[in-house]
Amino acid sequence: MTIAVVLALASSVGWGISDFLGGLRSRAFGLLPVLVVSQAAALVLLAGFVGLAGAVPPDAPHLLAAAAAGVSEAVGAAALYRGLALG
Repeated sequence: MTIAVVLALASSVGWGISDFLGGLRSRAFGLLPVLVVSQAAALVLLAGFVGLAGAVPPDAPHLLAAAAAGVSEAVGAAALYRGLALG
């Protein structure tokens, strides 16, 4: 198995587990706390990976695009978690 296949499978498992747990936890704790914790955890993990890779910080236009993408992802995750919480 190539590294690309292993990474794709790991990514699929990670997304599946996080979506399942996000919907389950938003039933118990509400949407906003689950969304804040999940987004904060993702930011910390991503910052750690970027730091370990030794990447240079992006310039302002790319950072703005990344921030807009992050906000869009948070809105999408909120809609998904809300839908999963409602059943």
